[in-house]
Amino acid sequence: MKLSTRSRYGIRILLEIARNYGEKVTSVKEISLSQNLPRKYVEQIIIKLKKNGIINGERGIKGGYVLKDPPSEIRLDKIISILENDIKLVDCKGCSAFSKCNTRKVWEGAEKRLRDYFSGIRLSDIL
Repeated sequence: MKLSTRSRYGIRILLEIARNYGEKVTSVKEISLSQNLPRKYVEQIIIKLKKNGIINGERGIKGGYVLKDPPSEIRLDKIISILENDIKLVDCKGCSAFSKCNTRKVWEGAEKRLRDYFSGIRLSDIL
């Protein structure tokens, strides 16, 4: 499994916002410059994170973004699930061999371990 740039960049974006948690809002411009990420792509990821309740936006000249919850409460599995539309190694549901597949349990077990691993990591652990 290869995570897309949405997840990798999304975590970097959230870490940048988390650095300022409780102190100030973080602008798209600040994130883009400090993380060396394209501004438009940062904006797209932020829209998805905001829509899914991970961050809140503050409008105005000194506006920006803040985490909705403390960094210690935001797990990587939630971020990745939002940005990747789930953590999947294999999509077995559309397969014609679904009901009689001997390897399906292998993929399901691997996905569970991957989810468990990411659920054990919080933004505060990375900061």
